[in-house]
Amino acid sequence: MHFYKSIILSLSIITCFISNALAVVQYTLHKSANPNDDERDAYARITQVMDEALYYYNTYTTLNKFINVYYSSGVPTAEASSNGDLRFGKDRNYMFVGTAMHEIAHTMGMGTTNEYRSMFVNGVFQGQKAQALLREIDGPNAVLKGDSQHFWPYGLNYRSEVKSKQDLINNARIVDAMYQDIFNKSSASAPQPAPQTNAPQVSSQQGRIKSLANGRCMGITNTNTLELMDCGNPATLVKVYTIPTGNNPVYRIELGSRVVDIPNESTAAGVKASTWQYNNGAHQKYIFEGSPSSLLLKNSKSGLYLQAVGNDIIQNPLSNNNRASFTWQMV
Repeated sequence: MHFYKSIILSLSIITCFISNALAVVQYTLHKSANPNDDERDAYARITQVMDEALYYYNTYTTLNKFINVYYSSGVPTAEASSNGDLRFGKDRNYMFVGTAMHEIAHTMGMGTTNEYRSMFVNGVFQGQKAQALLREIDGPNAVLKGDSQHFWPYGLNYRSEVKSKQDLINNARIVDAMYQDIFNKSSASAPQPAPQTNAPQVSSQQGRIKSLANGRCMGITNTNTLELMDCGNPATLVKVYTIPTGNNPVYRIELGSRVVDIPNESTAAGVKASTWQYNNGAHQKYIFEGSPSSLLLKNSKSGLYLQAVGNDIIQNPLSNNNRASFTWQMV
């Protein structure tokens, strides 16, 4: 009897080992050389939630990914892309295992690739494996739905969706099944990022965008934060692409491989602009009003204008009382 129990126990250990060996999701948290108190606290919180998130991904999926994790105070909530970058912002409410798993799904291509978007018809996911798994979890009438960025149920799009550990397990299993449906290949290969543009560009110009208020230029930091900095910094070099839209062209402002972006496509005043991969969204396009020596940059989605506030760039309603802070120059 003890012999058979030993065999069963051994088989259980081997099965668990094989399951974990198939999934290798890893991360590195990039830290400041001399972190301050805020950063040390953030690093501790991020490590805790990432370790817990990876437990679920490495136990309940066959996915493989290496993720570069950053703490970036310029990020309003949290963000990630299919190239494996994942950033937590200053708000501790988002240093949560559900948020970490949601963002890890983005690194796997969920909501960040054209392959993902092509799998939806009228808001319904077309993959058989994921739909079958959801019916197994929630019953025969369950349907996996989504949009260009998120899916539901079990997408962990809101903190309130996490009511138990089973919700975290279900998220990992659904992402694994969706990956197999979408990419139809071994998960050892990471998905490719979506193409940088879905619209034709007829011209581009290179230079710097300088604030008339403080003489500093838009630039991108090594953590991809958008901020104003000395115009002699190479990180301030931009490319401005013209995007034809009839008689009134709009423009995208590119810094390295990213563009000036309004987080979460927000139309609210006071939102700090950031950078993100280009996805052809209206929130990443600008109407240039004026001349190269005196420009107003109006967001195509919100209708608000980019304003220099200290070293930050904020979208706000245009005000004549402080018009210089809304005025930019192409140099």
